[in-house]
Amino acid sequence: MHHKIPITPQNINNPYITLSFNNLEYLCQDCHSEEHLKRGAIKKEVEFDTDGNLIKRNRNSVDNIYLPSIVKPINKDIYIVCGAPGSGKSTYVNKNANQEDLIIDLDNIIMQYTNKPLYSNTEKYIRIAIQRRNEMLNNLNSYKSKKVWFIVSAPTSNERKHWKEQLDGIVILLNTNKDECYKRLEKDPRRSNNIMKYKVAVRNWFINYTDGYVDKKINPPQEEE
Repeated sequence: MHHKIPITPQNINNPYITLSFNNLEYLCQDCHSEEHLKRGAIKKEVEFDTDGNLIKRNRNSVDNIYLPSIVKPINKDIYIVCGAPGSGKSTYVNKNANQEDLIIDLDNIIMQYTNKPLYSNTEKYIRIAIQRRNEMLNNLNSYKSKKVWFIVSAPTSNERKHWKEQLDGIVILLNTNKDECYKRLEKDPRRSNNIMKYKVAVRNWFINYTDGYVDKKINPPQEEE
């Protein structure tokens, strides 16, 4: 059983958080580990077992899913666009990419698998979507596009370093502050059903953020009315 809004010392005595069925969902063992890893609640070296205990992760089978090694050389111009949820990554890419460019965005890959609207509650598809994303990254030379836009949150310098070294690309960070991310999320009707989940994700992104391995910081793009 997984809490959509995570339990903290501040809300542990709130039954609407800890006990309400509206804040609970069934997740398989792998999905539960991946959800907490995505939030920054656990480290990549550990995962949950079937009894809910933290155990050492099997590096050989799982670790490279999140930060995979990419086949090189890559004959493309690659832009790695990073930032918190709601920072404007997709808006920035959509405004700067040409029609013939390749855009790799995990949210769009999930939407293709589920046939559900963008930003629906589709956590159980994250694993298969990440695998599909990695397949695309490992086969970039097979695409006709000369320019690739890769959208990824990457709050830590180690993550950005990994993607820069693996893709030999330019790292662009959306320099959007936390309050602005919240405002952008609240104004996005596509996220209205899961607004608290995305606000938690924003908070965790800024908690985990570390400086370094950024080629270019840009201000958030203007939202279209």
